[in-house]
Amino acid sequence: AGNLAVDPSGGLYQIFDYGTLLKSQDGGTTWTAVTGPWVHSANILALDPANPSTTFYVGSLAPAPQHAFLAKLDPGGAYLWATVFGGSLGDEAQAVAVDAAGNPYAAGLTASIDFPTLNAFQSTTHSKPAGAHSSAFVSRFSADGQLVYSSYLGGSFDHTVTGIAVDAAGSAYVAGFTASADFPAVNPLQATQGFGLSTGFVSKV
Repeated sequence: AGNLAVDPSGGLYQIFDYGTLLKSQDGGTTWTAVTGPWVHSANILALDPANPSTTFYVGSLAPAPQHAFLAKLDPGGAYLWATVFGGSLGDEAQAVAVDAAGNPYAAGLTASIDFPTLNAFQSTTHSKPAGAHSSAFVSRFSADGQLVYSSYLGGSFDHTVTGIAVDAAGSAYVAGFTASADFPAVNPLQATQGFGLSTGFVSKV
């Protein structure tokens, strides 16, 4: 458990390093659990002096999780636009491609169960326990940096993305490898895993 805080009315607050805040208003007889957008290693808790029972500050001694980002630069190196995209845990973009109209596509990994999805063919991650394994993602942006679609891509265990390509029609091709026996296969050339710890995949979106 992390540190304990007490508000002026005797309310007890304690945060556990797997990311759950426990609250008690009756001296510890009963507790309620609160989860938030903080990392699993959170172990610092502070109460707002003005509103101690409703406003909390949660921190972590561990480095903050990294997030994927995408940026467009002009030929001289100046930013035209840049965006961070990700959830409350670690995310990383591992491959980027651009179609003939200048629309960028990014693919990578996320451990976040709240990764931003839009028009998704897979709107939730299968990772169990939540956040313990990485899911692949694929996201398309417009030329001016707006999200067009974003989706998880994967099964219950780890994945790695090694590349993405785009054809003339705007279809994206994502390649990598997975340890998931339940990787979502559609019209597959090979429907089952080869080597269980690392089987290649290629998906067309």
